[in-house]
Amino acid sequence: NQARFNISQRISFYEDEMPVLQYIQTEIQKQREHYLEKFCISSGDLKLFVDPAGKSVNFYYKDQLITKGYGLFSGLKIDSRPYSLSFCKDWNVIKKDVNTMRLVMTQEKCRQEEIFVFRLNAKGLSVKVGIISPVNFKLEAYYFKLEFNENYKIWETSYERSNFPSEAQTIESIMPARMIENKVDSIIMRSEEKVLPILNISTFFNPSRRIASLHKRREKETETICLQYQFSF
Repeated sequence: NQARFNISQRISFYEDEMPVLQYIQTEIQKQREHYLEKFCISSGDLKLFVDPAGKSVNFYYKDQLITKGYGLFSGLKIDSRPYSLSFCKDWNVIKKDVNTMRLVMTQEKCRQEEIFVFRLNAKGLSVKVGIISPVNFKLEAYYFKLEFNENYKIWETSYERSNFPSEAQTIESIMPARMIENKVDSIIMRSEEKVLPILNISTFFNPSRRIASLHKRREKETETICLQYQFSF
């Protein structure tokens, strides 16, 4: 049997450069719009963009970037060895509908699959996470970190309220927030003068096996607010 295929091409001629530049810009814009359509979900003023090429998940409100950096970072610990899931080679993104996106990260070294289901509605973003682990591996811990815009200055829980630490409290580029209780169900973050919308991040998992931590990270001239959860099994 012989393989058959067809190739088509088109060659256009222009007398000056302007139509060529316009054509290139139009094609680039079309590709960008196609990419966004494929990897973006929205609901009202909310948008979520999953970028498999850049390994990032970013959240927008009225076209303002709420997250920062990679947006989401995750990893796990198996047989006392840590593994990154966010930087793994395989990101499989499936847009279910205009409000729902499914992301599967596959870590080849330990044969783990992490499945995220993102769903947007008018009130916010819900995230469900699942781990598929082979029986012969002992999953000891899992963590994920959310990275937010540095304009969030205030955090609060049902136990306390405080400002994020200043640069003077930096420990090797990390400025940790001192929390009285780290097994909280929800954390609220606010910006000063309402520059950004108020965030209420709720997590549903066995409190005895869940630890929350907050810190500000500074790298060169860039600051990021980080909320990290660690889960033990």
